[in-house]
Amino acid sequence: MALCSKHATKSLVIISSGEIVAIKKLKSKYSHWEQCVNLPEVKSLIQLAHPNIVALIEIIKEGELVCFVFEFLEMNVYDYMKSREKVLNEIQIRNIIFQTLQGLAYMHSHNYIHRDIKPENLLYFHDTIKIADFGLITQQIS
Repeated sequence: MALCSKHATKSLVIISSGEIVAIKKLKSKYSHWEQCVNLPEVKSLIQLAHPNIVALIEIIKEGELVCFVFEFLEMNVYDYMKSREKVLNEIQIRNIIFQTLQGLAYMHSHNYIHRDIKPENLLYFHDTIKIADFGLITQQIS
């Protein structure tokens, strides 16, 4: 079975190591490998290794289809807030904001601006927050 399906835009797969990963299929088609690795999303994720930024594990190109393989996190902050019976307490909110700001500070120290921070783009797993969806990221040349 190919990891980069023609139909799914997002899925998760258990790879041979037993690790669960998230797969994101890009909507655009790419005929050359150089086009894929020169995407701002790819360039930034390769440079930005931080505990509060989602990790890009691999890029898969099958024909003109391109998929990104990411570490898997259970849900985003929006879904986490909706799934709870009670509202988040102050300590939980501070934790989410603190980790988000840690990731953003790291990005900004490398001259990257995310441009799409929202609860849906903050992934949540066991009290850890990771910034995701780098499709609108820009790098500021200083």
